[in-house]
Amino acid sequence: MFRARWGAGEDISDRRVLAACAERAGLSTAEFLAALDDPRYRESVPKALQLAMQDRVFGVPFFVVGDQRFWGNDRIDFLLEALRNP
Repeated sequence: MFRARWGAGEDISDRRVLAACAERAGLSTAEFLAALDDPRYRESVPKALQLAMQDRVFGVPFFVVGDQRFWGNDRIDFLLEALRNP
């Protein structure tokens, strides 16, 4: 999804784009599309968003190690350093 949106500029709100992403990831397209409409997953999104807001997550990729927060691909090296030296 990340590559489709940010790498290729595709519209990830389009179910066809999502289905193609699922297929490229080796997932069953039919099962993936069914999951998009499954109420248990739809209900989990607002809960996950609330938890992200509580943790002050504001972008992706976003990592938390202890009390340190790392946001963005350009911070991965700092993340790895924090993981190596807790």
